[in-house]
This record gives sequence, structure tokens and C-alpha cells, in this order.
Amino acid sequence: MKTRFKLSIVFFSVLIFLSGFGLAGCGGGSGSSDGGEVVIGLTDAAGDFNSYTVDVTSVKLKKADGTLVETVPLATKVDFAQCADMTEFLTARTVPAGIYTEMSMTLDYTDADIQVEDNDGNSVQATSIVDEDGNTITTLTIEVVFPDRDRLVVAPGIPAHLTLDFDLASSNRVELTGEGPSVIVLPVLSAEINPKAPKPHRLRGLIDDVSVDEGTFTIIIRPFYHRLIHDKIRFGLMTVNTNEKTVYDIDGMSYAGKAGLEALSELDPLTGAVVMGDLVFADGTPHFEASEVRVGTSIPGRAMDTVTGNVIALNPDENSVTIRGALFVKKGTSGIPHITINSDILVTLDKNTVIRREMSTEALTLSDIGVGQRLTVFGSVTSEQNGVPKEMDASGEYVIIKYSTIKGSVKSVDPVSGTDTPLVIDLKSVDNRPVDVFDFTGTGIDPHDLCIDPGTLDISGIKTNGIVKIRGFFTPADTTSHFEAKTIVDVTEARATLMVTWKPASDTAFTTVDETGITLDLANVGKFHYISRGWVVSSLEDLDAVPVIAPAENGAGRFCILQPSGIFSGNAPVRFYNTYADFASALNAVLKDGGAVRQILARGRFDDASATMTADVIEVHLTQPFHT
Repeated sequence: MKTRFKLSIVFFSVLIFLSGFGLAGCGGGSGSSDGGEVVIGLTDAAGDFNSYTVDVTSVKLKKADGTLVETVPLATKVDFAQCADMTEFLTARTVPAGIYTEMSMTLDYTDADIQVEDNDGNSVQATSIVDEDGNTITTLTIEVVFPDRDRLVVAPGIPAHLTLDFDLASSNRVELTGEGPSVIVLPVLSAEINPKAPKPHRLRGLIDDVSVDEGTFTIIIRPFYHRLIHDKIRFGLMTVNTNEKTVYDIDGMSYAGKAGLEALSELDPLTGAVVMGDLVFADGTPHFEASEVRVGTSIPGRAMDTVTGNVIALNPDENSVTIRGALFVKKGTSGIPHITINSDILVTLDKNTVIRREMSTEALTLSDIGVGQRLTVFGSVTSEQNGVPKEMDASGEYVIIKYSTIKGSVKSVDPVSGTDTPLVIDLKSVDNRPVDVFDFTGTGIDPHDLCIDPGTLDISGIKTNGIVKIRGFFTPADTTSHFEAKTIVDVTEARATLMVTWKPASDTAFTTVDETGITLDLANVGKFHYISRGWVVSSLEDLDAVPVIAPAENGAGRFCILQPSGIFSGNAPVRFYNTYADFASALNAVLKDGGAVRQILARGRFDDASATMTADVIEVHLTQPFHT
């Protein structure tokens, strides 16, 4: 069954750049007088999934004159669960110049690999994937309408960067049945304009050209798990900028700065590469600047078996660690993953194992490996069970200590005194795994009193009992601090998404709609009725007060009312409003005319005590059409 959901993109933003990335497009080529460049990246908000792998088969843009432009040349397998902390470049395309008003992304669930984690930290395969009505989903098209002021304008020399954020936590609910987990999908797609704390970006592909003098190299894009073979420029080209801090790992050898770029220039043409970096703005001009470049046999699956997962236990007497949540890449598969997170893997190391930390050339030792750390291990699988690796030997091989994302509640914070413990948290999860999965026995670490080293990060705004999300590295057990933070986000004050569906559509969904806000009636709600903030998702039915969606103080924002039907069919009345007052007046008129509410989505700040969402984005789906 083909299922279609439409989301008007009242909170979808378009990042307009005034100058290009130095991209060459496909098909029509770059520099065309009637075309412009669009760079599209995919990411997701963190959810409760260990794997959420589906095929992205289409990303279409629709011009104001009705012209449709396909931007994805090949179906691309994407594991959104592996992208919670980064954005991956999907395509860089030259498209016809003009004003684009709509877009769609199509996901194919036919061969989906969706796995959720139970209370014991074990991964369980979803047995069914359905919509809110219980219909099995095979393909799903998420359609997007740009508000008038955020329409995508493409012109020669003015490329656009669209980051599509498929929010797993907000888009999916999991129900346990006798036959296993059932995933109910009602998709939420969002993006941001020039986010204040952007995620790192990952670029995969083949090296096309290197300029040591200019400090740049060019990549033929091969997104996600497309094999790094052939020189066809189907997904476009991207220029990568480097600097003296850029770290290179080339065929197992470590370099930094210009020396790394020189080594890169001596490689055979079309050598595979994976680049981590950031979008950097200089005088308003965006550049993709590399922080780490992995090339050749340093890419998982090129020359050795590779496992990426978290250390849940140490066995120092035998120089071995137990890894859970493994992403297994078999030798010779060119990076195409085999996710085996249902099993633990025993990894053997020795004194000759080369150990480095992500984004660093510093040589480390076995004592630097500890519980909680996320590792990528290069070696050989020595024991399998039904094709699933159980043991791996990395003696004399290679280990990378990777960034981890931890979450917890703040127990104490002292940003001024300069103590050894400026920030202490009660650890709740590591890379979305519950803390009880990890055995810290004998490490000297109490996860409920985890000392964080914030470095130069500003922690003055963090409050006791607040919830924080921290990205960085676990440190050796004999250090005062247990975790070295690279970014800290106070999730307590994070922007929230509220979503409620009614089944059947309700003509009493709103108790009141007036200048102060919209009061919700949760009678007969569907499977979706929650608040999502960062990694925290909670049910509205657990609140002590009746939920209210209130406008911001100035009443400004992006608001819309729509009838759920196919936008691309041209028969979906959608109305947008820039002020809450106009929106509330129109909504009241439609409700009085017999409209029934199927869904409401709002984004803003949520206060738990009063159950009030102060929103600058509100979207209401109705079952009845407008009367014009």
C-alpha cells in the first residue's frame, strides 16, 4: 500500500547562500545561465531507534509554474538513526532557475531495517510498520509547502542549502505486541535557517582533484552507502576547504595540515574518502571546511572488517573489551553496513594496536580505552554465529575513539570557582543507550556522579536539575573529570514540538480559540499526543493541566490551516498567516463552518507547570475544505 502524508512546511526553512560552494552540477553542468545550484543534506533528530534504515527514492522540487525537478539520481539507503548528531550531504544539483514553492521526499520501507531498544538495552526488530490507521506502509511521500516568505529562489551564482531533518522521535511511535514491536509512522520533517549550533557535516565520495596551493580538494559525492566506485558525477561535486588543523588518516597513516593535503595529492585518482567538517561563514559566504579526512584503507570495510559500537565492559587481564550496538562493515564491502546491534562482540586488543582519537593525531595506549566510549575497530572477525560476528581480533591493527553523546540531569554546576568538578551530572544514557547497560565496575567512575570537563564552553546558563545533552569523549578512569565536553546543550530550554492527532477527526478538538491561545481537548486523541524536546518525548496525557497553545508576545510567526490531501495534485487549499490574530480568526471561521480537526502541530517553548506551549509555529490539519 502506498501511503501519502502531507506536511506544510511552516517550520521548514531554506538556507539561501549568496555565493557557491564551488560545486559542479550534473546533467546540465554548472555555470549555466538558466540554472542554479542546490545542496541538500539529510539529518534527523535523535529517537529511540538503533536502526532506522529506509531508501530515499526521491527528493523533488516544485516551481511556482508547476515544473517538477528531481534532485536524487539514484535510490539511496539511509540509516537516520546513525545521523542524529550529524548532517550528511545527499546531493549537489544544478536545477533550473526560478522560484520553488513546494518539495517532496519519498521513503521506501519495502526493505526497511528498523530496530528499537528494549528496557534491557537489547535491540529488537520491528515486526510491522504502519500508519495511524494500521495500514502497512510500503512507500511514504512527505510533501512540503514553503511559506511565501521562505520560498526557494534559485538563480545563477546563488545556490541554496536545504537541510531536511526527519525527526524520528516525533515521527514514530512504538507499540509492543505479542509478535514484536510495531512502529506507527506519522512523519515530521523540519529544517533550520543557519542554526546557531549546527551539526557536523559528513561528505562521502571520491577524490577528484587536489590543490595544495589553494588548500582545497574536490569530492565526487557518493552519499551514505553508495559504493565508492566509478567516476560518474551523478550526485554532484563539492569543493572542500582545509586548514592547518585539518587531520588526515590516509591508509592508516596520520597527518595534519599541509602535510596531509600533500599526501592526498599523491594518491591515485578517484580514491575513496570520508570527510567530516563544518559549514563556515566568511563575509556571508559559506564554505565546507574539513576537520577530519579519512582516505583509502582508513575507511571502514575497505581492507579490514570494521565494528563501531560502545564499550559496555572491560576485561583488562585479557586486553579485551565488549562492544554493544555494533555497526558491522565486512571487508571488501566498500562501506555498505551490516547492522548487528542485537549482539555483543568481544574485541581483542594488544600493545601493538594503534589507538587514536577522532579529530586528533595523538597516539594513545590501551589505558585510554574505557567503558562508555564509542569505538571504531579495524581487524578481523574470528567468530560468527549465523553470519553475525561474535568475536573480533584487532591485535596490531587500528582503533579510533569516536565522539559520544551523553545525556543526563545536572546535579551541580559551578562555572566560576574553577574547581575540578565544575559540572556534575547523573548520567542517563550514552549514545541513546540506557546507563544501566554499561558496567563501570572497577573504573572509578560513578555514572550517577559523572564529572564533566567543559573546557572553554560557557556553562553559566546551566541550572541544577536541568537536563543536558553533551557531545565529547570519555576520559581515562584515572583522571579527575570523566568526560571531556566539546558541546553542551541545555535540553530543558530546548525548542519543543507539540503534536496531537484525533481519531476520528474531531469537531471538539479545541475547547477555545481566542486571542490568548488554543485550548486542547484530548478526548478521542489518536496515537500521537506528545511533547518532544531534544531527546525527551513525553505524553500530554501525563500533564496535570489542560494543554494550551499560546502565541508569542508579539503574535508573529508562521501559521497555517490546511485540508489533508495531495499538494502535488493541485487540490489542497492551504492558507498561511504571519500573525496569530489573523490565523485564529480564520480558524474560528472554518471550525464554525463544520471543519473537523485531524491534527495540530506547534513549535516553541513549553512550560510543564502550566502545560502551555508558547508557539511561533502552528499548523492545523482539517478534514473539511475551505469555502472561498
